[in-house]
Amino acid sequence: GDVYKRQYQRRVRGRTHQPSAFCSHSEGVHLMSQPEDRRTGSSLLSIISESIDYLSGSPSAESSTVAVPRIVHDAHCSGWDEHGFPVAPDDYSRWEGHMSSGSQEEQVVAWHEWLCQDCAAAAARCGGVVLERELISKAQDYARHGIPAAYRRTVYGLLSHPVSPGVYASYCAKADSWSDNEILNQIDRDINRTFTLHPAFMPTAQGVQSLRSVLRAVAMRFPYIGYCQGMNFVAGLLLVVTKSGASHDFSTQVQAVSLEETREIEESAFWIVCGLVDSLLPEAYFGSDRHNKLPQLHGLRNSLEVVTFLMESRTPGLVAHLKDLGLPPSVFAVRWLPCLFSGCLPAETCLRIWDLLFAFGECVLYQAAVALMEMHAEQLMDTDDPQQAFDIIQNASASMYDADQLLQHLDLSINERHLERVQQSLSQQEVPCAASSASSADSSEQPGPSDSALQVVSGLFEDLGASWIVVEAVFKDSAVTDVVTSMHFGKRCLENGAKAET
Repeated sequence: GDVYKRQYQRRVRGRTHQPSAFCSHSEGVHLMSQPEDRRTGSSLLSIISESIDYLSGSPSAESSTVAVPRIVHDAHCSGWDEHGFPVAPDDYSRWEGHMSSGSQEEQVVAWHEWLCQDCAAAAARCGGVVLERELISKAQDYARHGIPAAYRRTVYGLLSHPVSPGVYASYCAKADSWSDNEILNQIDRDINRTFTLHPAFMPTAQGVQSLRSVLRAVAMRFPYIGYCQGMNFVAGLLLVVTKSGASHDFSTQVQAVSLEETREIEESAFWIVCGLVDSLLPEAYFGSDRHNKLPQLHGLRNSLEVVTFLMESRTPGLVAHLKDLGLPPSVFAVRWLPCLFSGCLPAETCLRIWDLLFAFGECVLYQAAVALMEMHAEQLMDTDDPQQAFDIIQNASASMYDADQLLQHLDLSINERHLERVQQSLSQQEVPCAASSASSADSSEQPGPSDSALQVVSGLFEDLGASWIVVEAVFKDSAVTDVVTSMHFGKRCLENGAKAET
């Protein structure tokens, strides 16, 4: 936080305080209008006036108010990380040891300069996106070292989807008169179990209503998708990012914010979600495609097959061992990919993955999924207990506070060209796999996974709030159809004959 303060204090004359959006306080600086000759050469003033002006909702070129990050390091007292998520006492030393330090200042300067480029500044003013190859190349280089929290809202917007003023409000109004109770009820159920320990998403906090509004607007924007479980975690973390991009002491009294401020936060998150659906993720990732030619969740299912293919080609021994335990790689990946790792990794680590996702595209998701399993391959190979294997990945993911360590394990050779070859190989295997699945389904003596594996995997999806609609759609016609069928049957047995959620 002190790094950001110094950057501003060296370049501004006046100071004021402004309540931050969502649920807490934020320090701010008021940039008084000055003669042009006194502002010449100030990259900070340029970035404030030219690239954050639109998203900050300030229509005046004469003055603007911008939130200054104030990171709270005293987690012993507050118990929160820099994004407002709780840090367990046992994890505090690990989290504190990997907090960004000196390199963060270099990133602040680098992203200032990037946003000051004419095309980036013009796109920010008009609610557009950056398309220039040179700027995108620079963004990719900078994203490897992370995007400062204060600028993620702006950068994500510039790298995802153009903004159409007034459209979000119209979708919200349309949702208010919507009659599809099934989707509305599903959204309401899921927002009440989304980041429940984050103060912004406590039952009476503004974040709950904002999340509901964003998800309903997304359902209006994409009627062929409606709502898919996993989107709640994505939209929730984006609201944390767009609330100002800063960090706050969430242990202080919650402050009310204006409706206008809240709508600006929600609208930024909404358009970033639109960018994910429209361009960054595969078609039919959260549902069907716009032309209704692909099966439900075809993109997500294909992504899981890509992860399995990559793991089989890189570590066949590990994959064989996991399958013997009833836990193929796709079972781990199906928890990570629907929510883009949000809720599975610590917030800052997940956002470092997202920094790369917005800069490079979907290949980053496969790189991260493969890296998480390969980093713990030795531990996984040493256990014959499905529960222990699951706990290894679960605990390692939840405590992955060293984002740089994870990013160093990303295999950059898993790029677009590599994925094209993988897709060709999967297409050639599609018919044999379908025949194998049909044969497996017809065989009543086909052995299924162990009872312990069924309990582990059943709990896996319950923890994330995922329904069996998602699970079955993802694995339909795949080589593990028999595993899913057995899991579904095992879940019904565990519930003493209660009807499964399908």
